[in-house]
Amino acid sequence: SSENKPNIPAALRPALEIFMRELDSHLTFFRQTVQQIAEQQAKEALSETYLGEFEAPNRFHTIKGSAGFFQLHAIKDQAASAEKLFLKDDTLQNEMMIKSELQEIILSFDSALNQIKRHLSTS
Repeated sequence: SSENKPNIPAALRPALEIFMRELDSHLTFFRQTVQQIAEQQAKEALSETYLGEFEAPNRFHTIKGSAGFFQLHAIKDQAASAEKLFLKDDTLQNEMMIKSELQEIILSFDSALNQIKRHLSTS
């Protein structure tokens, strides 16, 4: 889709590459979280991770802002939806929902990142 084919001036290429590395770093953390849930760790450990270190709404807010700057609308829109979802207390109480949502986000963001990388390598 053209939504993840940024028309980035050469001067902003380094900034886009930083964004892509940061998004990849967030994805790594989300994968670890999914793995942690899959291993059925203690609920307290998961909640502590989510409420402390994970800070899902903040992570998605950062992704949303950066993606918006680069006019990566598909990433921005999905990050905005995820930010709203993870602000809801009932989401944080439902491990299977967290796992399912993160898996969907990981696939979508991975696909978008690969598409951007392909686009940059051909332009």
